[in-house]
Amino acid sequence: MKDSHAYEMSGEASEDIEGCFSTIEEQCPNNASFKTKANALETLRKIAKSICMSTGVVPREIRKDYHHGGSLVPLMLKIVESLEAKEMEELRPWCDDKLVELQGIAGGHCIFEDLGQVIDLFAVEDGIEDESSNCDEEYSPEVDNNDDEESGGTEKAGNEPAVT
Repeated sequence: MKDSHAYEMSGEASEDIEGCFSTIEEQCPNNASFKTKANALETLRKIAKSICMSTGVVPREIRKDYHHGGSLVPLMLKIVESLEAKEMEELRPWCDDKLVELQGIAGGHCIFEDLGQVIDLFAVEDGIEDESSNCDEEYSPEVDNNDDEESGGTEKAGNEPAVT
């Protein structure tokens, strides 16, 4: 594929992605069920990860559209802010695993820089201030070296929202 054709395709692809975001927003109002909200967040995360991980001219051009934001993070914020405390608690392991991973990947491309705001919403609910919103710092998980307490750890299975 010639570069000029790839540039044209990237514009169309960007429009399609934003169209997906608009559809998700329409289908996930504040009063949507928990499963709908969880599925919407997981879908947005997967789209963002695909944008980050894809290679070639088209993905590189699409990523340029997200250097200055885009509608992904505001949409994620809107959905997370509509969650009840119990729902936040249920999604916290997903956030700690999947969103933090996405933040690290996106940070390498300097896109979705406000993703830390979404992560912070989960941390604030716990009364813990999270420093994940600083784009200039690479994420580094803290290690609990306290042998006095047993820590069960987070199971990998079940961290993703159920897809129905």
